[in-house]
Amino acid sequence: METERQTLTVQLLPEQAKLLEEVVRLRTGQMDLLKPVEFGPYIDALLNKDVAACLAEIKARRGS
Repeated sequence: METERQTLTVQLLPEQAKLLEEVVRLRTGQMDLLKPVEFGPYIDALLNKDVAACLAEIKARRGS
């Protein structure tokens, strides 16, 4: 069974986009300024981490 993919569009101001690029480069070790930054895997990792934290919080509140 194929997983349906969703598209997320984020609009940033130029200074926000530059800051995000710098953060992703720092966190992922992509320091070559000539190589494009891979935002997808970074955002996936952030979302997965946040979802896991939310699930853990829900479990803790339910006492399970």
